[in-house]
Amino acid sequence: MRATITKWMILAAVFSLPGLLPAQSQSADDVPQKIAVINIQQAIGLTEEGKKALADLQKKYSPIQQNLQQQEKEINALQDRLQNQSSMLSDDEKYQLSRELDSKQRHFKEAQEDARDDYQADTQEAIRKIGQKMVKLIDQYAQQHHYALVLSNQQDVVYYVSKAADITQDIANLYNQTYPVSSASNSPSGSSSSPSAASKSSPGK
Repeated sequence: MRATITKWMILAAVFSLPGLLPAQSQSADDVPQKIAVINIQQAIGLTEEGKKALADLQKKYSPIQQNLQQQEKEINALQDRLQNQSSMLSDDEKYQLSRELDSKQRHFKEAQEDARDDYQADTQEAIRKIGQKMVKLIDQYAQQHHYALVLSNQQDVVYYVSKAADITQDIANLYNQTYPVSSASNSPSGSSSSPSAASKSSPGK
């Protein structure tokens, strides 16, 4: 039961809002200009707020995940009974078991889809909130460090990136300083997962 939120969903959640990317007006003659790259999905996962968001999502959806797993076990048990004990069941018993199995399968599918949709919506909302603030910090960081351009290194057209040009960790550190989490102890210790990584254990697949 695992669903994956793809890169375009992550980037869309971060960059699709109006006014999220402020225009730059820096003169080309002001300072020597540089180019930097950032993996914003990874940067979000490196922040304490991102780790806490992941932990909160896992805590919220853990009971739902367990309920879905229980429903799946019940469905498998009914299927096994119909398959392995068919010769010992009367026609009426087979009919009743088949109806019960159909009902449970329909309910399971609906619950699975609802859980997946809710989980992905909550995940994207968490990413959007963090991403909005992070993009503003990227803008400030780029101006302060004289970068003319900051690119995503998640695009296939980027064939080589120097480690010196990667500002992912710098932005994550700056985010933690600017938006400290009130209780960092609530976040998974040593975790570097992003909220999107929570989709690997999301309900509904």
